[in-house]
Amino acid sequence: MFGALTALFSGLAFAGIIYTILLQRQELRLQRRELRLSRQEFSTQNSTLKKQRFDNTFFNLLNHHLSVVSAIFFHISRRVEGQGAFSEAYQGIISHTSNTFYQFKQENGIDKKKDISDLEITMLERLLDKMTRRIFKEMPNDYPLYAQSLYQLLKFLDSSNLLDSEEERVFYSEIIKDQMTDQEKVMIMYYCLLAEEEAKRVGDYVYKYGVVDQVNPELFISRRDIDVFKKWGRKNI
Repeated sequence: MFGALTALFSGLAFAGIIYTILLQRQELRLQRRELRLSRQEFSTQNSTLKKQRFDNTFFNLLNHHLSVVSAIFFHISRRVEGQGAFSEAYQGIISHTSNTFYQFKQENGIDKKKDISDLEITMLERLLDKMTRRIFKEMPNDYPLYAQSLYQLLKFLDSSNLLDSEEERVFYSEIIKDQMTDQEKVMIMYYCLLAEEEAKRVGDYVYKYGVVDQVNPELFISRRDIDVFKKWGRKNI
């Protein structure tokens, strides 16, 4: 009888050990699940914090840039400030185009009947270089500050490690472009074609993010100017 009882209690004890192991396995499984959920929650929180940090810096830089834009002025027959200054400067380009092109044809022995769009691409590059130098000689002294401000904004967008994908960078670049008039985009494109290092720096990002891609071709001095800019961009990127 005692042998049977001993066997019974031994069996119950063994069953208890097995049950305890099963409970521990279930507890470990629940702990692993909680850890996985905690990691996912932490990852989500970290992503949200990164997004908030980027947004804060980006929109501060954008607001600073817009304040620089509002301070720009251009004066020919009247003083015009802000984004209107780019339109005024643009009109100045158009009014000087025919005279500059006429002189250029004389200096380079080009047929007087030829239109700007008839020029070979290398000759067009030389003409645009001459035109842009004349244009920006007349621009106010704070225009390089505008270009530097746009450069810092685009550089931050391009190099920030707070964004996880190129799609996000494109999204924010569209916000920047939405703040710019077509005349402003045209002016910054011609500025980028200058040989100075500062113009080249901002030009790299203007080309990369397609700042002038959607501009009406009718606004350029020549419809082929965008081809000159893209050739310049591919060479510098």
